[in-house]
Amino acid sequence: MANLENIITDARSVILDTDMQAEEVTYTPSGGGGSTITAIVLRHESIGLQVYEDGSMETLQRTVLCSSADVSDIKKGDTFTIGGDVFFVSASPDSDGFGWITVEVERTIGHEKSGSNYRIRRN
Repeated sequence: MANLENIITDARSVILDTDMQAEEVTYTPSGGGGSTITAIVLRHESIGLQVYEDGSMETLQRTVLCSSADVSDIKKGDTFTIGGDVFFVSASPDSDGFGWITVEVERTIGHEKSGSNYRIRRN
């Protein structure tokens, strides 16, 4: 069993290598107290459209893959700061049972007030 654990640990260090595809992001639970973690951010060209009373707003969406140990109590409303932009966790995270978690995040683009990000809620 120790050999399997070593293989998993070695694989994690390769996958989360910031010299390769991973990067440092800040994870902040909704209660505060952010921490810098290493994650893979998929920058797919996914833009959503949300309509509100004062008009429509577009959302920029990303997928974050990280170690579940780094975000043990993650939930909707928590945030990731990626490249200086704040993205909100928009859906319940998906854990694979092997120590990895996939998180869908989004932020509003185009209709920002005073440089701040809107929080987008899905129904």
